[in-house]
Amino acid sequence: MKTQELLKALSATKPALTEHEEIMEENTAFVFADKKVYAFNHEIFISYPVPLDIEGAVKAEELYQFLSKVKEEEFKSTVKDGQLLFKVGNTKAGFTLADAKYKQVVNQDKLKWKDLPENFIDMLLFTSVAASTDAATTPSLMCVQVENGKLKATDRYRICLTETETPEVEKPILIFADHIKHIARMKPTQYCFEEKTVHFKNEDGGVISCITLDAKFPDIEGTILPGVLKNKLHKIDFPEEIQAAVDKALVFVKNDQLQDPQITVVVKGNKIKIQAEAEYAWYSVVLANDKKIGMDFQFRVQPKLFLDVLKDAYNTISINDRVIMFSGKNWKYYVAITKVE
Repeated sequence: MKTQELLKALSATKPALTEHEEIMEENTAFVFADKKVYAFNHEIFISYPVPLDIEGAVKAEELYQFLSKVKEEEFKSTVKDGQLLFKVGNTKAGFTLADAKYKQVVNQDKLKWKDLPENFIDMLLFTSVAASTDAATTPSLMCVQVENGKLKATDRYRICLTETETPEVEKPILIFADHIKHIARMKPTQYCFEEKTVHFKNEDGGVISCITLDAKFPDIEGTILPGVLKNKLHKIDFPEEIQAAVDKALVFVKNDQLQDPQITVVVKGNKIKIQAEAEYAWYSVVLANDKKIGMDFQFRVQPKLFLDVLKDAYNTISINDRVIMFSGKNWKYYVAITKVE
């Protein structure tokens, strides 16, 4: 078998592993069965086809690290005396093959698949930026709500509304934002939505299944936005130099171990200050502001999103006394502002 083929399958299933053994030891193992490799935790179940006719569970970290260091293109494998044995060139390695009591936590073989709308996953990922990453918050604020033709997310400080073609749903579905990044990495082309689980399948036959949340989602359009937009928004512009400043700020946060990397933008009089702070470094720059904005305020925003907004001439930026709104062709992104004395 080709080394990269197995490594690709293991990399795809790895997000479903946990760092600690919980109820089942297989939470930290790759499970092989039915010519597939499985990994799962209490929220995500992932399977990926592999041309290995073996059954059992192998400790994930050791197997993954070993294959990551293999330089040869192909390997041979056998099972003997309860071990999964590898021969790669002159190198041999063995891994304990434990009994797999739980081959399929989710029966993915009987799912009825439909084709995904072309841009759905991209827009789902984009909308998830406004969801909370705070595990102590209300669970629904950590989700994206999928409705027919709409995606919504809010952490009460940010709101994202997206109009796009979506899979058909009988009622709104809440998908955890933390799962969406794993879904997107699978590059799925098909879906199957069930009452408590969403499933996505890619062209290789890899499948990711994620639990959904059964909870009440904030009434963004009916309750929150009417209050936020009580005072009319007016369009504003930032100076061109801000793009280079935000690009530099991005360097300081994009590789930091932050789930939600953000920068601070302070507008005061004829000055704009951009600040970025990571664990071991920080960045600050003050720019001249020749644009008449009419008020002093500050806000926090993900730099990549802000940069994308600034670069695309189609996008607009508007403000009132409560929020700054970035809007594109089929989306609106609101961020709460605070006044600067």
